[in-house]
Amino acid sequence: MIATTGTEIQIEDDRTGLALETLRRALADNLLYIQGKFPEDADFNDLYMALAYTVRDRLQQRWLRTQQTYGRPDAKVVGYLSAEFCGAT
Repeated sequence: MIATTGTEIQIEDDRTGLALETLRRALADNLLYIQGKFPEDADFNDLYMALAYTVRDRLQQRWLRTQQTYGRPDAKVVGYLSAEFCGAT
């Protein structure tokens, strides 16, 4: 998708973009190509599954970037252990 705002051009990937039109297009693509249904033939579950795949694509991209960040040599990780799990007997 190419959106223009003044002189700025923004290009978004249909698989990971967050613009409303991009999300609509991704949902329609998932309904047709993953669920194998035309919009007029889709039931509630087909629409739900197409939406779930649309959301999953965006979450998966961010999860993979997070995993790459953890693998960097300069990455810092903070851990937390609640006192209730450090029970003294």
